Amino acid sequence: MRDQNTVFFHNFVTQRKKRNIIKILEYERGGWVEGDNAINELATNFFQNPFSSNPLQSGERLRSKIQLCITESLNEKLIREFKEEEVVEALKSKSPLKASGKDGYPTFFYQKFWHIIVKNVVNYCLQILNNGKNFEEINKTNIVLILKVQAPTNL
Repeated sequence: MRDQNTVFFHNFVTQRKKRNIIKILEYERGGWVEGDNAINELATNFFQNPFSSNPLQSGERLRSKIQLCITESLNEKLIREFKEEEVVEALKSKSPLKASGKDGYPTFFYQKFWHIIVKNVVNYCLQILNNGKNFEEINKTNIVLILKVQAPTNL
C-alpha cells in the first residue's frame, strides 16, 4: 500500500512547480520572449552586468595616492609560495555549514573526509595559488530566483 502522505506531498510539489514556471517575460525595452532557452538567455543577460566587473582603464592615478608602507621583510612573507599547512588551516577555519560551492558539498564534507581528499584538494589549491592555474570553472555563482509574485512577466 502506498503512503498517502508521500502522494499528497508529491502532488502538492508538482502543482506548485507548474504554477511557478515562468512561461513568458517582457524585455526591458518592450516586446516579449517565450521558451525556456530564450527566457534563460534574457535572465542571464539581465543579471550578468550587475554581477560582473570591468577592468580598470589605468590605475596610475589611484596608485599615486597610495602611500607605501610595506617593509622589505613583510613583502618577502607576502610573495613567498603558499604551503600545504596554510591550505589546511584555511579549510579548518571555515564554518562547517557555509554555503556549498558548485559541487554541492558544504565545508563540513571537506572537513569530515579530509583524510581521504587531502592530496587532491591541497594540490589543486597550490596549483592555483603558486602556479597561476586557471580556476574559472569554480569561480562561478548560482543565482536562484525566488518568485515574489505569481506568474511574473518581467525581471
